[in-house]
Amino acid sequence: MSHAIGVRQSVGGAIAFYAALSLHGSPCWAQPKVDGVFSLQTGAEGADPGLGQYVWQRARTRVGLGAEWYTEHTFSETVGLYGLIELERSGGFGAEVRYRRWVNRWLGGFAGVTALLQPESLVGATGGATAIYGLGAKASAFAELSISAFPWGTDLPHGDAVVTWLTLGLGVRLGFWAWSPQSRSATPGWRCCY
Repeated sequence: MSHAIGVRQSVGGAIAFYAALSLHGSPCWAQPKVDGVFSLQTGAEGADPGLGQYVWQRARTRVGLGAEWYTEHTFSETVGLYGLIELERSGGFGAEVRYRRWVNRWLGGFAGVTALLQPESLVGATGGATAIYGLGAKASAFAELSISAFPWGTDLPHGDAVVTWLTLGLGVRLGFWAWSPQSRSATPGWRCCY
């Protein structure tokens, strides 16, 4: 039981940290650029069903649709909002909010808050890494590894359980708004960063 409380406190701390980052104002937000994101995700899902050990199974396949807003000033930070749609079993849906930091032109890390809302709920934190490859001036393909922990919700096996997802996502990013002429242009074929 103390392990579940520790995980809940850690996830709560991650949510508070993300909220603080989101509220930090910057003049960079005056001229945003938006990327639309589509991904297909699957992997492994684990939880302790009350037997005292984690049991793993294949995670439900999901589609992620969303948008990420870049700052024109740095090219290296985004805030994203996603809708999640499960394609298997109950056909649930949810949402995710992310802060992403690009380390270089092809690799970035992210942290955020994620939730499945229907038909049962799971609420928690997520984090991971994304690798991208440019397909042209306004498009990129990407692969993404993530881990999500859900300590709250009605879809937990029991009250002290934490559901964990380890997922791989493959998808496409499309640029919607171009940079202004006075801004630095990105390297052709890459969607972000330096």
